[in-house]
This record gives sequence, C-alpha cells and structure tokens, in this order.
Amino acid sequence: MNYINEIQKAIAKALFNSFNYPIYIDEIKSDAQFPCFVIETLNTEQKHLLDIRYERRNDFDIMFFISDDDYIEAQQEQINPIIESLYFDLEYITLSDGSLLNGIDMSHRITDGILHFKVSYEYHILKVKHDADPMLTLHQNQEVSNAKSKEN
Repeated sequence: MNYINEIQKAIAKALFNSFNYPIYIDEIKSDAQFPCFVIETLNTEQKHLLDIRYERRNDFDIMFFISDDDYIEAQQEQINPIIESLYFDLEYITLSDGSLLNGIDMSHRITDGILHFKVSYEYHILKVKHDADPMLTLHQNQEVSNAKSKEN
C-alpha cells in the first residue's frame, strides 16, 4: 500500500465531503477553479522500532485559495468557518481499507492571502519480508588432499 497516496486521497475525500470544492494534489493547475484546496506533502519521517516494525509520520499542508487574485484577509468572515471545520474534518480520516488515522499537531496560518492548514498523521507499518525457501537440509562432501599421515 502506498500510504502517502492513500492519506492524500482520504484528506481529499474529507475535504470534498465537507466543502464540495475542487481539490488539487501538490500544485494548483493553470485552469483551476476557485475556491479550491491544494494538498501538499511537506515531510515524511520513519523510525525503526523493532525487527520489522516502523513508525511513520506524514506532514501535510492543506492550502485554501478563495480566488486567484483576492486576499483572504479581506474575506475573514468567509474563511473563519472553513478554519473551524478543518480542525474537526481532518481529526480522523478513513483510508480505502477502512482504517482510521488520527490527525495530530494541527495548526493554521494565513500567508500571502492563502490559508495554510497543517496536519500530521502517524501510523505503524510492518516491513514485508520476502519469503525465501528455508534450507532444510545441507549435504556436504569433504575431502582432504595432500594430507600426510603421522606415524609414531
């Protein structure tokens, strides 16, 4: 399973269900419709826990554009309900296999007229080991060459 893509799809689904705005991944298209969201992966970390167990963390920036030329500061009343909703809508997301991920370390800021909502998701994964045929028996032939026998 490609977890980053799965999480992006789950975030997009949660956003679309709540707001019904177009959603773009990683960049805004030249023919984008406004208002819209852009989901960008900021950072991914992985820690080795034990044997085949790992912990991963994915940080995302969900950007909200009201239009291509307006500043959000001028439309604060319109953006405040969206900010409030994002905190709850992205608290839990559902992946395609039905598993839930909990959004943590949520924060928002407005920069250059764009809302930036940051959220992180942590989860555990198991490394897939490739099954190799175990060696059940070992046959060994041994010969000694140029050996001298010692006589007493």
